[in-house]
Amino acid sequence: MSDSDFDDDENEDWGDDDDLPTIRCPYCRAEILEDLPQCPECGNYISEEDQPPQPKPLWIVIGLVACFIIVAIWIIRF
Repeated sequence: MSDSDFDDDENEDWGDDDDLPTIRCPYCRAEILEDLPQCPECGNYISEEDQPPQPKPLWIVIGLVACFIIVAIWIIRF
């Protein structure tokens, strides 16, 4: 392969982002790529499907533990 073969690749315009589909972030209105799950400007997720799962609220965990304790006490008594 000669050096002229590599020169052809160097002349191509790889920095042209006009062909990539973009949308506006619904939170900060920044122009972002359509395929991004999270806005690089403000850090918000674009849709609910992209958000990581949230931990269960503490009151649900405490309620479940209380139910298990009540059932365990009920079983031990009988």
